[in-house]
Amino acid sequence: MIATKSGMVTDFRAAPTVTVGTGSSANTNIALSTANQTISGTLTNAVNGTVLPGVQLRVQSTTGLFALGYSDTNGQFSIGVTAGTWSPEVEESALIALGYVAPKQLSAINTTGGSVAGLVQPFLPATALFYGNFRDGGNLAGIAAMLFSASDQSQTYSAGGMTDASGYYTLGVIAGNWSVGPDSDALTARGILATGTNTTIANGQAVRIDFTSRAVTARLIGQVRDNFGVPLTNFMLVVQPLPLVSSGANSYYPSTDASGNFDVGVSAGMWNIHLEINRTAASNLVSFTTDLTVVDGVNQTGLVFVALRATQQITGFVREGSTGITNVQMYGNATISGTNYLAGESYTDGGGNYLMKVVNGTWNLQVNNYDLNQRGYVSASDQLVGISGTAGVANFTLTRFTNLITLTNASRSGSTFSFLVVAEQGRNYVLETATNLRNPVSWTPVSTNMQNGPNFSYSDNQGAGVPRYYRARLVP
Repeated sequence: MIATKSGMVTDFRAAPTVTVGTGSSANTNIALSTANQTISGTLTNAVNGTVLPGVQLRVQSTTGLFALGYSDTNGQFSIGVTAGTWSPEVEESALIALGYVAPKQLSAINTTGGSVAGLVQPFLPATALFYGNFRDGGNLAGIAAMLFSASDQSQTYSAGGMTDASGYYTLGVIAGNWSVGPDSDALTARGILATGTNTTIANGQAVRIDFTSRAVTARLIGQVRDNFGVPLTNFMLVVQPLPLVSSGANSYYPSTDASGNFDVGVSAGMWNIHLEINRTAASNLVSFTTDLTVVDGVNQTGLVFVALRATQQITGFVREGSTGITNVQMYGNATISGTNYLAGESYTDGGGNYLMKVVNGTWNLQVNNYDLNQRGYVSASDQLVGISGTAGVANFTLTRFTNLITLTNASRSGSTFSFLVVAEQGRNYVLETATNLRNPVSWTPVSTNMQNGPNFSYSDNQGAGVPRYYRARLVP
């Protein structure tokens, strides 16, 4: 249970958990603290600067404090906070109702030096549309009131919607490559399986994509324990189809019961299972991660998954020179006695320092390079840290992008024109073409790419006849 009030903050760490039985009542007290600083600013349209009224903005500190506020009719907001580093989050449904796409993450706000005022937070309006129908694979009836979601390839933006009484949905997006499909949490709650899809859309397009549900054909049944044999009760599991999709599409999130047992419906294929990493870290645990092959009609029972109680830690920093980079997500994984493990989630603090709970073994430490790239930093290399009875250290020193893009190695074979785009790893680029360079120039996107290496190639099969011009530019 939590409470919120203007000018006050609540502490998630002290929030009481209340159990209410059928036909009974329960009393509990919830404490609030007085805010002594504020975070204030304006929510705007990133294209024309108009304001966004009636949008909820939540902020949470690295120490577990929480507060929220709303933009007024002028798009302005003011939220009472205390000194610290705060991560803001905007209410996605409000943005969608106003015709905008929702950013996955907003920049952290530091109030250690006092109140922060005059923030301007821009949001992109939707410029394209996915729409279609979601039907039951058995009787082809439309599935009503099912949440739908979309995530862009770079994991920068998201969109959401809900099917109507006939199973139709719409999702407002922007140009790019998107993962689109029924919301995984909503599928789990309804006991439905369905597969999303990846597709590219341009500004001004309306693309129809229809979906069909499939039946649960097998079940995974078992228990989750720690290495002392204690059942892990009310822990969320992450059940993902392989190969993994970065957006999390088609994943399921069942929870263990009061005895640590789980029962999840799946269908034929390969599935990965592990504990949800936030709860793992908070409980001083290291999660297992395992892959299972599922065959239609064959239930797997008596499964036992063991999470390890953390006995050591890895610490370090993420910095540019002597400046710490705050709120950077850190990951850790290791293979110990043939079993793969994941360390709980960790974020850098106001000084760029982090702490990760682990056990003895050789750990691969990773930084969330997508987050670094969005802040203008080159991807950081992974580091191996051996832990044997003592704590370990892994430091990451960052460098910034140079913003240089080159189109080179041009060649033509018949009507196919090819060239190489040399840019920077970890950044997103859109390749565009035009048939003239008169003013105004009309550029059409032909490819989007996340740099996973030093360059990428492109071929255009319309490289004969009308002259065509090309450019590559950086996108969020």
